[in-house]
Amino acid sequence: MADQNTLWTRELLQRRRALHARIDGVARSHPAAAARARLALYSTTHRFDRRLIDVAELADDLALLDLELDELTAAAAA
Repeated sequence: MADQNTLWTRELLQRRRALHARIDGVARSHPAAAARARLALYSTTHRFDRRLIDVAELADDLALLDLELDELTAAAAA
């Protein structure tokens, strides 16, 4: 178990926490979309924990999730 934790740098942990916070914000206006985003985040982090993807792929997946959340936030503000 401790070996898995070494994969997560402070920056990656902060980014993951920030995404969870953004998802919490989206959940108020788009609960179903937030649930899908949370599942995507859990799936991505699980794949990283299991070493099915590397740091670059994790970063790409997190960036895509960031874009999706940007779109949801913009739609909620409109």
